[in-house]
Amino acid sequence: MRSFPFGRATETRGDGASTSKWCISALARTSGFGRCSGTMLGIDVGAPPLPNPETRIEFIRRYAEDSGKRLAVLRAENNSWWEENATFFDVQRARNWIMTRRIAHTAHHRGQQSAMLRMLGRELHSNYGPTADTGGLMASHAPTIYAYPSLESLIQGESAGGAKSRLPGAGGKPVTERPGAK
Repeated sequence: MRSFPFGRATETRGDGASTSKWCISALARTSGFGRCSGTMLGIDVGAPPLPNPETRIEFIRRYAEDSGKRLAVLRAENNSWWEENATFFDVQRARNWIMTRRIAHTAHHRGQQSAMLRMLGRELHSNYGPTADTGGLMASHAPTIYAYPSLESLIQGESAGGAKSRLPGAGGKPVTERPGAK
């Protein structure tokens, strides 16, 4: 089951609010995929930030390929490189500061996506740990269940139309630390 009907997503809703596809495109054009790693961190992956065509599977493939290239460059850098200043929009900041903001920005968009999916009644796989759909809370020994066990299975599964891990649901266990609160 797909979490979000990417093919139905438009650039923006009629009122100008962001859609799921818009968030993915914005990240690709301006943040970690493009501006942050290219301009701010000086990593050129040798590819445009947006795939052609802009389909779900092509975004996944582009992100996987470009992330692998960025990771190889970052692994080769020493600690002093991270402490050097680089341009962050119109100010100078240390690269480790820029990367921290990049991670926070990604987490912000992940939260947006998760909220949209919940409002649409979609199930959520783990991204950091258990979710209501993987069995509830860690305190209840809920498992962490990722949609796919590897990058290769992600690309293969999504290329075939989706083959995510099955989710057990909470099974009657609490999904919040405050089950009696209203």
